[in-house]
Amino acid sequence: MRTHRRFPIILISFLLCGTLSGQKTWTLSECIDTALERNIQIQQTAIQEQIAENTIDASWGGLFPQLNASAGYNWNFGLNIDPVTNVPSRADRQTNSLSLNASWTLFNGLQNYNNLAQARLDRMVSVYQLEDMKNNTALSVASQYVQILLNEEILKIADEQARVTQLQLRRMKQLVDAGARPKGDQLQLEAQRARDEQSFVSAQNNLRISRLILAQTMQIPKGEDLEVAGYAAADPESGLLSMSPQDIYTAALGNQPSIKASELSVQSAEKGVALAKGAVWPSLSLFAAVATNYSDQVLNFNSQTRNPLPIGTTASGELVNDLGGFTFQTDGVKPFGDQYADNINQFIGLNLSVPIWTGFQLRNGIRNARLNQEQSKLQLEDTKNQLRQTIERAHADARSALETYASAKSNVRANQEAFDYSELRFQNGVISQYDYENARNGLSSAQAQMAQAKYDFIFRIKTLEFYLNGSIQP
Repeated sequence: MRTHRRFPIILISFLLCGTLSGQKTWTLSECIDTALERNIQIQQTAIQEQIAENTIDASWGGLFPQLNASAGYNWNFGLNIDPVTNVPSRADRQTNSLSLNASWTLFNGLQNYNNLAQARLDRMVSVYQLEDMKNNTALSVASQYVQILLNEEILKIADEQARVTQLQLRRMKQLVDAGARPKGDQLQLEAQRARDEQSFVSAQNNLRISRLILAQTMQIPKGEDLEVAGYAAADPESGLLSMSPQDIYTAALGNQPSIKASELSVQSAEKGVALAKGAVWPSLSLFAAVATNYSDQVLNFNSQTRNPLPIGTTASGELVNDLGGFTFQTDGVKPFGDQYADNINQFIGLNLSVPIWTGFQLRNGIRNARLNQEQSKLQLEDTKNQLRQTIERAHADARSALETYASAKSNVRANQEAFDYSELRFQNGVISQYDYENARNGLSSAQAQMAQAKYDFIFRIKTLEFYLNGSIQP
C-alpha cells in the first residue's frame, strides 16, 4: 500500500523534472536545424558537391594550354652518346637536362567544351541531391517530433486515469470501512489501479523511446531527456485538402529537388553522348618546347696557339708555311651555366591525330552513352511516378486522417457523456464497479484514439505542405 500512495508523487516529479532542472525545450525548427547540421550522410553529400565543384575547375583548365617543366640528372656507364656533343664514348659521364613544354588542344571534337558543360550539370545534380537529402531528413524529424507529442498526450491520459483511480480507491476504502460497500468493490479498484500503473509505465517507455529516436537523428546525447515544445494548434487546419492531388503534384514538379536532380541527370547524359561522339573526330594540338642540357665531358677551352707547318721554299729560297694547326688549352669542364646558355634549343609544331581503328572502343562508348541517356530518362519518369504516387497516398491518408479525427472527437464526446452518467449512477450504487470501470476505460481509449488521430492528421497535412511548398513549415 505504501508504494501505491507514492505513485502520484513519482508521477508529478516526472512531469515537472524538465521544468525544475532547466531542461532545454526543442522546437521543431531547432530539431530540424540540428539534424541537418550533424547528419553524417548530409555531410558526405556536401563533400560530393564540393568535389563536383572542383571538377568544374578542372574542366575549365582543359580549354587552356598546358605547361609543364621537367628536369633530369643521369649517370652513364659504358658505351653511350653524349647528349651535348653527340660523340659516342665509353667514358663515364654525368649529364643534366632541363625543358619547358607547352601543349594546347585546338580541336578534339568539342570534347573539352562538352566535358565542361557536363561537369556543370553534374554539380547542379549534386546540389539538388543534397537538398533532397535535407528535405527527407527534415520530414523524418517532423514525423518523430509529432510521435513525441502523441506519446506525451497518451502519457497525460494515462496519468489522469491513474489519478482518478487513486481518488476512487481512497473514497471506496472509506465506504468499505463504514460498511456501505462490499470489500469486492475495493479489490476491483485496486486491480484497476495496477492496470493503470502498467499503462502509465508503458506510455512512459514509449515516450522515452520516441525521444531517443529523435535525439539519435539529431546526433545529441541524453536522448531520453529530450523535451519538445507542444503544437500550438488545438484543431489542425484542413483547407489544404480542398486541393486535388494533381494540383499538389504539379506544384511539386517545380519545387522538389529530386525531380530537378533527375532532369539535370538527363541533360548530363545528353552531354555524355556528345562527348562520346567527339572522340571519333580528329584531334589537332599545338606543341612548343624549350630545352637545354649539360655534360661533364664538355671541356672549357680558354686559349689557342697557332702552329705553322713548312710546306716548301720559293725559287728564291724563301720558306713557305701553311696556315698550320692550333693547339687548344683547357681548364677543366665547361661551367654549368655556360653550357645551359649555349645548348638552348626550341621547337614548335602541330600534331594531328586521326582515330582509325580502336577495337570498337569508340563505337561502344557512343552506344553506352546513349543507353545511359535512356536510363536517365527512365529514372526521371520513375521519380515522377513515385512522387505522384506518394502525393496521392499522402492526400488520401490526410483525408482519411481528417475523417478519423472527426469520428474520434465524436467518440470522445459520446464516451464522456456515458462516463459522466455512469459515474453518477455508480455513486448512487445503481451500477457495479465493473460497469463503471468499463465506462471509464472506454473514455480513456477514446481520448487516446483522438490524440493519435489528431497528431496523425497534423503530420499528414505537414507532408502535403512539404510537397506543395518544397519545405517543412513548423
